[in-house]
Amino acid sequence: MLNTLILASCRRLLLALTLVVVAVPTAVAAQEAPRLRLFLDCATRCDGQFLRTELTDVDWVTDRTVSDVHLIATGLGTGAGGREVTLTFIGRAALAGMTDTVLFRTPPDATDDIYRREFLRVLELGLVRYSLAMDAAQALRVMRTPIDVSRPVVALTDPWNFWVFNVRLNGELDAESRTTGYELGGELNASRTTEDWKIRLEVGGDMDRTEFTLDDGEKFTANRDGWRAEALVARSINWKWSTGFVAEARSYRPDNLELRYRFAPALEFDFFPYAEATRRRLILLATLGVNHFEYVEETVFDRTEETRLDGKLDIAFESQQPWGSAYVNGSASAFLSSLEQNRFSGSAGLEIRLARGLEFEVRGSYTRVRDQITLPKGDASDEQVFLRLRQLATGYRASVDIGLSYTFGSFLNTIVNPRFNNVD
Repeated sequence: MLNTLILASCRRLLLALTLVVVAVPTAVAAQEAPRLRLFLDCATRCDGQFLRTELTDVDWVTDRTVSDVHLIATGLGTGAGGREVTLTFIGRAALAGMTDTVLFRTPPDATDDIYRREFLRVLELGLVRYSLAMDAAQALRVMRTPIDVSRPVVALTDPWNFWVFNVRLNGELDAESRTTGYELGGELNASRTTEDWKIRLEVGGDMDRTEFTLDDGEKFTANRDGWRAEALVARSINWKWSTGFVAEARSYRPDNLELRYRFAPALEFDFFPYAEATRRRLILLATLGVNHFEYVEETVFDRTEETRLDGKLDIAFESQQPWGSAYVNGSASAFLSSLEQNRFSGSAGLEIRLARGLEFEVRGSYTRVRDQITLPKGDASDEQVFLRLRQLATGYRASVDIGLSYTFGSFLNTIVNPRFNNVD
């Protein structure tokens, strides 16, 4: 009897030790589970900000050479007027050799929100095999309720410290019998975005010349050269408040600007949490700026240069919903030394899916202009008016766009036929 009890106790002890040995590595593995590094290469409609906000169990990278999965997204129109999107998953590094292609189709009356959520759903499903292959699927479960994606996205390692750079060079040449034109341009962008900071720097310029041969043989050259430099630095105070500054400098002869620079501290308040920015946004943004102007020609106010303070208040509302989308923007600004020199503007747009295949769109904008302090003295020549080589006096600018569309017939036609797509 005693031997039986000792044997049973030994078995229990051995079982407990086995469970501990198995459980400890499992817990450590769960804590140190690798995360997929995903690079998005998009040649179709992709709401990158939405995808990064919603899909937080991967590390989004901006260089395909450091990714575990290179995702190529392309799209074509279907026969019914919808869209067929192809997601090609290409494994890299330890996942090299694994390649999958997944298709999904949206109907012609799908809103932007429906489209991007379907994109996200198929993307998540396509990544399952790669997560399993990397042993990065410990957190994956089959669920029928929304997944909480409120936690911030933080890359494991980033030698660039979140900085992203872009350089652009472009050239264009146009010629007709009596007109020759060329444009050369360049731009350098640098940006850094984290949960607390947003920094954006940009500098660029364009050389834009067009030469016309008139009836009497005389040649006239239109000069639209210009350059610009901009900087934005913003710091999050909490989930609703942010502060920072904006700075800009520019030169553009058609606006009679030899040089203008502005520096303005800024304060922003968002009525909704920043985590909901891809779905809805309502912000107030206030700036107080110092402006310096140097003019090409003397202005109607007898100035060749001047320095002024200005204040500006912006309000913006955006919403993406299954039924459609809406936005409303408003802006008010004035020079503090002369409040009658001001500008008020507003714009709004609404896209509603009324019924299957039936959509209504309306957009409009209006600006009341009272702050054209850069207007040059004297009358504009016909050439300057027709070629927009000189800023013209105006009291307002307005536009309205209304549309109604109805798609009917076969909503099941998902056939893609790209033949003659490039024929005008």
